[in-house]
Amino acid sequence: MGLFGIGLMPREEDYIASLSDMTTRLTEGARVLVEMFGDEIGEAPKYSEHIKTIEHACDEITHQVSTSLQRSFITGIDREDIYALITTLDDIVDLIEALASAVVRYGVQEYTPYMRLFAGVIQQMAEVLDRVVPAIERSRDIKDHLIKIRPLEREGDDIYREATASLFSGAFPVPTVIMMKEIYDNLENTIDRCQHVGVLVERIVIKNM
Repeated sequence: MGLFGIGLMPREEDYIASLSDMTTRLTEGARVLVEMFGDEIGEAPKYSEHIKTIEHACDEITHQVSTSLQRSFITGIDREDIYALITTLDDIVDLIEALASAVVRYGVQEYTPYMRLFAGVIQQMAEVLDRVVPAIERSRDIKDHLIKIRPLEREGDDIYREATASLFSGAFPVPTVIMMKEIYDNLENTIDRCQHVGVLVERIVIKNM
């Protein structure tokens, strides 16, 4: 029971469970993105709809956690840290959904090797986050996983530099350059947001040591 017998103080485990649910869905969204870029162009709407369903579920989790935090007096992890984690994870899923939607909306005619490389890095980062975020209260269990995030972020930077250099080589018409630049930017932003979650987790671990 909560304060005065009223359930006003959700247990910390509830937030960890919600964060875990979010990273599970993020990992699924990243996997679907990889599958989309590995399949035929004409199948893009199917993958986009799948990712949109995941994004809607994550929006609902974020709303539930935000509402619950407004009623909480005590949490094992600071409320602002929980909020920062859940909203940043939601941002990542939003970016993945926007990517899939852009592929359909712009009628992308070819998946470039860079798109596949980006998606592979995002999937790897999502899998790391799916290990560290649910274990955020067990710092010994996550240190070895956290150190994997920064090298993946640097790998994403390298892919972005190569992708944009190729894009502005003069081999593509201007409309294609504009379209692909937006997609590459969103892919890099997705990787950056994954890296930011790693930074948030590290700060929370240090704060609660």
